[in-house]
Amino acid sequence: MKREFLQTQQEVKKVEKISEAEEKAFEVLLPRHRGQAVKMEDFVNVQGFGKDVVKKDRYNVAQKKIRIREMGTEPSKKAKLLEAILAEQIELSDWFGSDALTIIPTEYDDLYNGVDLAIEFEKDTKPTYAALGVDVTSSAGSIIKKLAIIKAYILRGDLGRIKYFKSERDNLPPRQIQGIPQLVIGTNKDLIKELSELWLAVNRERIQKKQAYTGLSMEAIQSQKEKMHRAKEDLATHRVQVLLLKEIQVQLEVFAKFSRKNTPDVVEKFESLLRLISSIIEEKEITPENERKNEDDEVYKQLRISLVDFESL
Repeated sequence: MKREFLQTQQEVKKVEKISEAEEKAFEVLLPRHRGQAVKMEDFVNVQGFGKDVVKKDRYNVAQKKIRIREMGTEPSKKAKLLEAILAEQIELSDWFGSDALTIIPTEYDDLYNGVDLAIEFEKDTKPTYAALGVDVTSSAGSIIKKLAIIKAYILRGDLGRIKYFKSERDNLPPRQIQGIPQLVIGTNKDLIKELSELWLAVNRERIQKKQAYTGLSMEAIQSQKEKMHRAKEDLATHRVQVLLLKEIQVQLEVFAKFSRKNTPDVVEKFESLLRLISSIIEEKEITPENERKNEDDEVYKQLRISLVDFESL
C-alpha cells in the first residue's frame, strides 16, 4: 500500500501544469499540426522503402512510444505547442524569412532521428535544410544531452537524417535525405503561455464559430475584431522569432568552428546555413527592450553556457 501511494505521488508530480489557454490551444492546434506531417504510407511504393519497411518502422514507433510512456519521458505539451506555433508562423508570418517552409516529419523521424521540425530554405533555387529539435526547459542536463548527440553526428561526418522526407517545393519522389545540420531551439515556459494566448485570440472566430459573437452588440463585436487584429499583428512580429533565430545562429557558429578542426568535409553546410540565418536576423526589427528580454531567456542562456564547453561534451 505504501509503495502504491508513493508511486501515485510520483505520478502526480509528473503532471505538467499548463494554463487554460495552453490546454485549449493544444486541443485545437496539435491535431491539425500532426495532420500536416509527412505520411509514411506515401513511401509504400517508393524504391528503397516498400510495404515491409514501412510496416516494421510503424511497429518500432508503437513500441518506442510505449517505452516512452512507461518511463514518463514524453515531450511536454509546452514543447509541442512551441513546435506547432513555430511551424504555422514560419509560413504565415515569415518568422524565418520569406523563403522558409516547414516540413513536419513522421513520428519515426521524431522518435528515432530527433527531428521535431525541418525547415527548408530556398535561396537561388537551391534548397537548404535545417532539422530542429524543440526544447522548452532551462535544464542543463537536457540541453547538454541534445548537444552531445549533435556533436557525435558531426564527428561521424553524416550530420542528421530524415528517413521519410517529402518536400512541397520539388517534383522529386518521397525519399531519405542525409547531411542535415541538427539544432536545438527552445524558450521559457512563460513565453509559451503568452504565445498560446495570442494564438487563441487570433483564432477565436474559427474555434468558436457562430458562438464567437452571439449576444454581443455591434460595438462589442467591433471591439473583439480589433483585439483579434492586434493579436494577429503581435503574433506575427513577436520577439520569439529573433530569439529562436539567434539560438540557431550561436549553435552554427560553434558547430562550424568545431567541424573546421575535426570534420572539414561538413563545415560548408554549417557556414552556408550560418550566412543565411545571419542575413535573416539582419532583416528583423526588434526593440532594445525585447532584445533584453530575449537575452534573459533561461533556455537561451543555458544553451550559450553549454556551447562554451561543446568540445568537451
